[in-house]
Amino acid sequence: MRRNLSRKTVGRVALVSGVLYAASQFGINTILAPLGLGRVVAFQLTFSRSGIEEILRSWGPEGLEIFKRHFYLDFFHPVIYAVFLFSLLRLLQTRLSGREEGPVPNYLYLPFAAMAMDFIENILELLVINSPATVPEALIFITGVVSSLKWALGVLNIMMVVLFAMSVLIRYRGKGAGRNDSPSRV
Repeated sequence: MRRNLSRKTVGRVALVSGVLYAASQFGINTILAPLGLGRVVAFQLTFSRSGIEEILRSWGPEGLEIFKRHFYLDFFHPVIYAVFLFSLLRLLQTRLSGREEGPVPNYLYLPFAAMAMDFIENILELLVINSPATVPEALIFITGVVSSLKWALGVLNIMMVVLFAMSVLIRYRGKGAGRNDSPSRV
């Protein structure tokens, strides 16, 4: 018989993984800042060899070493944010349903899909940056597609968190207003 984790435990996991996520994101951003974070995202979302080569040329050898260095954190980062988003979404979902028991809805596993895309993206990027002139153009295109999927899933996960949080707040405010006859105060 499978036991569900209590809301309190899920909340603690969300808190700890949220702190780890913030630290990890700060570390990655600090490492990549000299390259220009916009250029890093442009690299991830580039679908052509000429675009990749232009970005790598603009970074130079030192920039390429900086980019390689960020992978030490970026292979842990997807696990951290997947656990954080999953636990946060589960916490909000159980608040909305009013039940801690029951199956986990499939859509709550989307953070792990983003994690998988991030791992694949990291591996493909390492292949591309180690030999950009000889890597097949199709692999560069696939890297751009995988990166785009990762970013799209990330945005979708954030949108779900915002939607769930707003729904919880609306429900909480509605219940609070129903407890007494005076209007709720902000």
